[in-house]
Amino acid sequence: MKYKIETLPTYRITYMRRFGQYGSANIEIMERLKKWANENHLLASAILFAIPQDNPETTHPNNCRFDACIVIPSDYQVDD
Repeated sequence: MKYKIETLPTYRITYMRRFGQYGSANIEIMERLKKWANENHLLASAILFAIPQDNPETTHPNNCRFDACIVIPSDYQVDD
């Protein structure tokens, strides 16, 4: 297996996290994030990240974390 290491710029992101077994529910949370981003006029030129946080071989499926992320402008204010 070949690997490639890249250095990414520093980004400001917002994300939605889900806990549970990796699979189709990860797609659902990404679609939820994209819907929110579109409603807030952030999707047109977005950089999106899908980040599985845990190794499912060593982490119980209920504890696996998945983050759906979008890069946001430095001056964008996110409502709680």
